[in-house]
Amino acid sequence: RMEDLSPDAITAIEILEGNQAVALYGSRAASGIILISTKKGITKSQLLSTKVLGMSPTLPQENTPGSSLRRNFRDNAFWKPALRTNAEGKVSFHVTFPDDITGWNTYILGMASHKRTGEANCTIQSYKPLAAQLSLPNFLVAGDSATAIGKVTNYSQESAKVTRTIQIHHQPSNEISFELKDSHIDSVLLTSNTIDSLDVKYTVRYKNYEDGELRKIPVYPTGSQEAVGIFISLPRDTTVTMNFNPLEGKVKIYAQADLLDVLLDEVNYLKQYPYQCNEQLASRLIALVVEKQIQDFRKEKTTERRAMEKLIQKLSANQTKSGGWSWWGNDEKQMSLWISLHVAHALHLAAKEKLNVTFDREGLINYLETELNYANTDNRISILHYLNEHGQKIPVTVFADSVTRSIKYSFYQKLRAQKLRQVSGLKVDWKIIDRERKETLKGNMYWGEDQANLFNNDILNTLTVYQLKENENQFDKDLLLMRNFFLEKRKRNWRNTVESSLLLEILLPGLLRESTGNQKTQIEISGTLTKQVNTFPFETTLDGGTITVTKKGSSPVYFVAYQEVWNANPKPVEKDFVIKTSFADAKKKLTAGKPVSLVVDVEVKKDAEYAMIEVPIPAGCSYELKQRGYGQGEVYREYYLNKTTIYNELLRKGKYSYTIKLIPRYSGKYTLNPAKIEWMYFPVIFGRNETKKITIE
Repeated sequence: RMEDLSPDAITAIEILEGNQAVALYGSRAASGIILISTKKGITKSQLLSTKVLGMSPTLPQENTPGSSLRRNFRDNAFWKPALRTNAEGKVSFHVTFPDDITGWNTYILGMASHKRTGEANCTIQSYKPLAAQLSLPNFLVAGDSATAIGKVTNYSQESAKVTRTIQIHHQPSNEISFELKDSHIDSVLLTSNTIDSLDVKYTVRYKNYEDGELRKIPVYPTGSQEAVGIFISLPRDTTVTMNFNPLEGKVKIYAQADLLDVLLDEVNYLKQYPYQCNEQLASRLIALVVEKQIQDFRKEKTTERRAMEKLIQKLSANQTKSGGWSWWGNDEKQMSLWISLHVAHALHLAAKEKLNVTFDREGLINYLETELNYANTDNRISILHYLNEHGQKIPVTVFADSVTRSIKYSFYQKLRAQKLRQVSGLKVDWKIIDRERKETLKGNMYWGEDQANLFNNDILNTLTVYQLKENENQFDKDLLLMRNFFLEKRKRNWRNTVESSLLLEILLPGLLRESTGNQKTQIEISGTLTKQVNTFPFETTLDGGTITVTKKGSSPVYFVAYQEVWNANPKPVEKDFVIKTSFADAKKKLTAGKPVSLVVDVEVKKDAEYAMIEVPIPAGCSYELKQRGYGQGEVYREYYLNKTTIYNELLRKGKYSYTIKLIPRYSGKYTLNPAKIEWMYFPVIFGRNETKKITIE
């Protein structure tokens, strides 16, 4: 209670209300706050005592330490992992704290002889007699306008004539002088017409003493960036002409004359892939194993051994107690059979390269044998294939033949049944496979349909046939025609990480057998200037317009040319998915300090596996809660500075709704970039809503 506080300890009492309180102290201050300033060095017990004597902080003098412009803000200060006490049990060290004016929670962990352990913690207070502080949005979108909060505080008992300065980016500074007794609050208007970042400088000066903050706010653009271009294989002497719009920027060109370099390019794609689910970790491990095999073939040093070891450790740690793997982490509730088999396959490949692989193989076998009792046809084929491939000799003839002969099963299932027969030592029925063979206009060979299905599609069906043929005859002439089909289908990359990793693994052995090293070949690139190229890989940039490529020589050349185009005004897309966003209980305007729910409504027009939803948030808001959703197909959620990403394992045809809890903090007008739902492994299939304008009062 106020009457319990010692009046001798208090220098000032200030009441903040509305968005000023929320901006400084978050949603808990929505109803207003009372700021109580105390004399320097006051403890909690002294504050509650009836009388405090001898505490008279003074204004900073010329030699007062701490005069600075603070710009290095972090939530952590230091970590000293290897300190040793002296004979008296004491230890000391020097540390420079970040520029945050706050109380620092410090934790000490100790170990004595015989592994005796102890811990302690304390709070280290930061203090300045005269301080200038900023409270800013976490980010802005180009075109936003926001009202930030600046606060100058005088912790002494004396009033002072001070000068406050505000400077936003390269604009002229705003400077005022006034008598400061307790505190002064400024509303700082921010407009984000620049892309990249916005600098905000806020200072207070008293005589020769100055304090303040320089903060950078990231500024995100509106719209999206798109790569538009072509990937082509040039196996014979030929000439290709392409046209690019000169107004859309430079054309990036990259050429390779060794298919091993194409595989290495795909390896780099997987190495840089940003997401970290178990499937993608396993695909990245397969890519690194392929890279090592290519380096061994070329007698080069292995460059990514440590990265492979880290992936192995992480995947092994993510194995669940039941023996399998989930999509993310080691969540028993989200166990996935195909991801379990994909991860196990990657670990087996790593073990063949003599890497240290330790995972619970017996636990995995037990998990698969248990699943076998309840598995549908597709899962039963997968389990039997793995068990037979790894020493569990289970008869498959009756089951595989029943799938092959029945009209109720698809070609995809019959093809997998033939693969099961082959791994079990039985003959492949090529009549069934040959009936489904197709050719492209270029004469390349393939099986299946170009459809948005993770496994049952033309690339992975053809890859299965490739394996069957290669296992029977490594010199089958059809292998080259199928490899050319894979190159023909490849644009900048293959369509998803699973597809990329499997193609890398399966294509490499044949390429190594047939490789005769880099063959001399030549291309001529004609555009705004002409380049003769006979050393590969080769990359350059040209101005837009007409570009002609002439290739000569017996070695094939793989060529990509594209422009990176910025789409600042993306239109809504409502074909396979429809996505809408709205604020619950708020129509056009939000209120600073009043929590609000951002509602995401999604309509799925066809069943979709692994759909990813990206939902931008307004710059004037921060997250009230970072909670994971349950149900609605959601299995994982990531909160970024400017957007929330929601991962869904399976969305059946229908309508879904998701909620993101926000707290508006800064008044202003903001751009809300479009929300998007895309098929995670087939991102060309997506839905998107429109760009919106949001007001916070």
